[in-house]
Amino acid sequence: MPDGKRPQVAIRGVTKRFPAGDGDIEALARIDTVIREREFVCLIGASGCGKSTMLRIVAGFEEPTTGEVLVDGKRITRPGSDRGMVFQDYALFPWMTVRKNIAFGPQQRQLPRGEVDRIAGEFVKLVGLERFADRYPSQLPAA
Repeated sequence: MPDGKRPQVAIRGVTKRFPAGDGDIEALARIDTVIREREFVCLIGASGCGKSTMLRIVAGFEEPTTGEVLVDGKRITRPGSDRGMVFQDYALFPWMTVRKNIAFGPQQRQLPRGEVDRIAGEFVKLVGLERFADRYPSQLPAA
């Protein structure tokens, strides 16, 4: 590493193919890159070029067809609490209140109920939704 900074994210030989009819569609063709600590990176490209596919692989929601992604030197094989992803589509459970949507993640980690409630309350307050915590997504005011 010429600059002395170690790779935070290393993408090595990543390809992604999806089965389609009588063949495959290649969404990603051999991606190799390194993102170092404190670097700011943007993925820019035309619709359908593989940006979201690459992000889903880095987040651990998809596995590459070939290659690997390492974060802090550890191979990514599934989602983890060391990474996050903001979805471009509506990603709330419409049958759950704001508070229950926020509590979903901590509940999946099987934290004690009191801890789940504390975390949900903290994040409701953090995003300024105290007045709307017990409303459903469809009942929230438009931004």
